[in-house]
Amino acid sequence: MQAKRYLCYARPDYYSSLSEASRTTLTFQGSIMTSDEAKAFEEDSDFNSILLMRECDEAGKVPDLQVPSLLYYRKDIDMLCDNNPSLTYDNSVRYHFQLSDFQRQHYENYGYLKISNLMSFISLAPGVLSKWCDEIASWPKTTDKWITHYEECNKSIDGVSDQQLQQLDKMLCRCENFVNYHNGMNDLAQRLVLNIVSQLFNEPAKLFKEKINFKLPGGAGFMAHQDSPAYIGLAKDHISVMVAVDAATEENGCLQVCKGRWKAADDDRAHNEAVFVPLTSEGVIVPDVEATMSFDHITCCPGDVLLFSGYLPHRSFNNLSPVSRRAIFLTYNPSSQGDHHSAYYHAKLSRAHGFDSNKTLSFVNDFRGKIVE
Repeated sequence: MQAKRYLCYARPDYYSSLSEASRTTLTFQGSIMTSDEAKAFEEDSDFNSILLMRECDEAGKVPDLQVPSLLYYRKDIDMLCDNNPSLTYDNSVRYHFQLSDFQRQHYENYGYLKISNLMSFISLAPGVLSKWCDEIASWPKTTDKWITHYEECNKSIDGVSDQQLQQLDKMLCRCENFVNYHNGMNDLAQRLVLNIVSQLFNEPAKLFKEKINFKLPGGAGFMAHQDSPAYIGLAKDHISVMVAVDAATEENGCLQVCKGRWKAADDDRAHNEAVFVPLTSEGVIVPDVEATMSFDHITCCPGDVLLFSGYLPHRSFNNLSPVSRRAIFLTYNPSSQGDHHSAYYHAKLSRAHGFDSNKTLSFVNDFRGKIVE
């Protein structure tokens, strides 16, 4: 009922699509939402799910539609009821999560989309993701494969004893370039997530880069920035997908986004003002500009996923809690813009563009902490 009232407010053509009976009942259901009611409804944590529920309900109201019997769907039902917490490698149907029109529109309007508990779609328990992160964290440091970064340890962390802190000179903050060396991560990145990103690009996607940000207790956050300007000219458009391994809260430094339609239309490419926020020489958003922007905290539970545009301004604060905030970030570009995964990591491993894994995290200086060897 609330979705119906909201859609009549948000989409003028929606009311005209209602049947006479549905228009009549609308008057008894509170009529079309006011702007204040609509704004409050949009803040509901289940907003997208409520709209999706109505979309599914309406899609089932097609007179005389010919459909197969229930037995036709038996195989898919069995598959979706499978509680095995490991990935299934021989059933592509299992990975085809279909975005709704509402989800696509939310991404277009705001530059990001949160999908709660997406990992349950493939029966991938948060504990498995945690195990994979632990495995990668234990790998020895290399100079020609994966890249491991450490940060100087923060000596003042609430909830962690001074004795524990004094034993730490540095702590792990990031691992990257691991997809080609870990079967589980490869399957996650190249199947389920790639399929969803391809829907947003409206064409097949290519994995551009990947990383795990560990943000251990006391771990540093990131200054306000955009991602795409930092990708050394490799592809124009990017979508990053954050998979929450641990709960992300305001206390442990969850991601903050400045929502909006930051991606310009193709015919506006020359007008960078529509895409790029003014940046400092370090590659971060000019502080005076950042002060005029409104950032929303995106809290997440383990297994939640956040997709966001490479042009979406975002930032995060330091982890001020005694618990970790690990998150996997998988970044993609449209396949029509090339396959740049090897070129990107070749640039990092060869220390091109001033990059040094012992001193910096990326090609811009947006990290709030200090990198150490």
